[in-house]
Amino acid sequence: MNRLLLCFLLLLPVAIVHGQVTNVVFVGSVSVKGGDAFSYKIQVSDNNGVLTGYSVTDIMGVNETKTLIKGTINANQKVLKFRETKVVSTKSKAGSSLCFIQASLKASSKKGTTILKGSFKGYTVDGAECASGTMMLVSAKDVMDKLMKSDLKADTNITKNMMKMMAEDPVVEPEETIIYKTEAGVPESSIIKVAPGSTKELECTTKTAKIEFWDARTVDGDVITVTQNGKPILEKHTLTGTHKNLQIELLAHQETLEITAVDEGSEPLSTTRVKITMGNVVQYLDVSATVGRPARIVLKSK
Repeated sequence: MNRLLLCFLLLLPVAIVHGQVTNVVFVGSVSVKGGDAFSYKIQVSDNNGVLTGYSVTDIMGVNETKTLIKGTINANQKVLKFRETKVVSTKSKAGSSLCFIQASLKASSKKGTTILKGSFKGYTVDGAECASGTMMLVSAKDVMDKLMKSDLKADTNITKNMMKMMAEDPVVEPEETIIYKTEAGVPESSIIKVAPGSTKELECTTKTAKIEFWDARTVDGDVITVTQNGKPILEKHTLTGTHKNLQIELLAHQETLEITAVDEGSEPLSTTRVKITMGNVVQYLDVSATVGRPARIVLKSK
């Protein structure tokens, strides 16, 4: 972390109001696997474990980008997860190819300083993975407190010691908790992947189908709407680990189910596990969607 970044860090406001964390700032860097490292800052507010705020990448640099973020805190595991959702401003010329970060960071404390360390992945607006690497951030308030208690002569040593302290511990990726899984005996490799904006065609030989929707991984507040041939059959449904069951009629030669993300939750993409039962045929799909880029399943009869 350079001197300019440290000077900038000292100016950041931190406030704690009535037990809720408001405008808490962490500053550090992201290291892209096989690429460069960039300065990085997050400023977040916490409301009952739900984080909102913004990030700044390449602080004061030629590619400085400010992005809204959304996330969650798991107090028991001491894990903070967030994702970048929308660009507020940018100096970058990358345009629509900007990479949005999703990070999972483990909190620890060393010598009175709160440190967040972990891994991140980057996704394009289309949901394609575009980067991965590690991230390490420190509490701006803790650094400021240490510097304010020291005299100017000692400032340089404090900074060096803090940077050394951060470098001593390797970045360890927090273990991802998978809460819900497919039924026993169904291999992950057999589940059809449907990307945002894409269409998957399936053959059907029956006049009715049972369709089940649920969140098969981390339940993070995904909200979806499902239409059949343009007509809503499930509106603004919040996905949980419990299956939502629908029985639909297949009257036309081609029935189009469209799954739209109303809210992507605290992690990037809205991923819905779909189980379609047509007579003796059962199909599992992982349908990913982003706000503005729905995914479609077309059921075609012969």
